[in-house]
Amino acid sequence: MPRLSDQDRAIAIGLLEAHTPVKQVARRMGVSPNAIRKLRLKFQQTGQVKDQPHSGRTKITTVREDRLVVNRALRWRTTSGEILI
Repeated sequence: MPRLSDQDRAIAIGLLEAHTPVKQVARRMGVSPNAIRKLRLKFQQTGQVKDQPHSGRTKITTVREDRLVVNRALRWRTTSGEILI
């Protein structure tokens, strides 16, 4: 299921505020009705449609390094992880 951009979320909220049914908004946006219900609840609670920052460790490798490790792992399936880096 696709994620909605901030602009699409704002459009969905606008449609909901114009009294468009949830199912119709969901169909138009290409997501489930439950996703639209959660978006409406989030908007009612926070007044925003933006994603909140996610917690977790930041990446220390680049996209290029990630591809390199994956390619090596696929090429040399029997080696240990330390050798791949």
